[in-house]
Amino acid sequence: MVTGLCILLLIFLLIDVTWKSRTLGIQDWSRSVFGFLYRGPKEEYNNTIFYNILPIARLVLVSWFFIVINKRYKKLQLAITILFVTFVIINFWRFENINDDFSSRLLSIEAGIILFYCLLFIYHVNLSDEIVSITALSEFWAVTGYTLYAAVNFFIFMFFRYLLIAAQEEFAIDIWYVHNISYIVLNLFIAFGILKAEKTTHASRAN
Repeated sequence: MVTGLCILLLIFLLIDVTWKSRTLGIQDWSRSVFGFLYRGPKEEYNNTIFYNILPIARLVLVSWFFIVINKRYKKLQLAITILFVTFVIINFWRFENINDDFSSRLLSIEAGIILFYCLLFIYHVNLSDEIVSITALSEFWAVTGYTLYAAVNFFIFMFFRYLLIAAQEEFAIDIWYVHNISYIVLNLFIAFGILKAEKTTHASRAN
C-alpha cells in the first residue's frame, strides 16, 4: 500500500510542480526537463498527459491492493484490471489523444471500478463469521477512504471535460477543489489504516 501511495503522490507532485512552475520560479527548469509539455508554435503548456496516466497507475495499484486483501474475488478483479488496461489502449489509440484530451470517461470508469471493489470488499467482510468488528481491520479504513473518494468524484470526472468544452473553465477549476479535498481525506484514511496495521503488527510481536 505504501509503495503504491508513493507512486501516486509522485505523479501528483509532477502535475503540481509543472503546473505551478512559473509561480515557483522554476519555469526554465520545467521546460528543460518536461519539454514535451510545451507544444505548438507558441509552446503552450499542457500537462494533460499526467492526468491521463494517473488513473491508469491508480487503478492498477488499487486493483493489486484489493486482490491482496480480498483474495476470494482475485480472478474477477484481475479480469476487470485487464479489461480496463485494454480499454485504455483502445481509447487512446482510436478515440482520444493522451497528450491533449482530458479523458473524463477514463477517470469516471476508474472511479466506478474502485467503488465496485470497495462495495465488494464490504460485502465479503459482512458475510464473514470470523470478523467480529469491521473497524478493527486496518484495510477497512483505506477502503472507506477510497469509497468516499470514488463516490464524491464519479460525477465530477464524468462531466469535467464537458465543462471545459462548454467554456465553463472557471467553474470546472472551482469544482476540482472538491476533488483535491476528497483526495486529502483519502490519504488521511490510508494513513490511519497504515498506523493501525503497524500497531497490530507490534501487538502481535509483543505477544
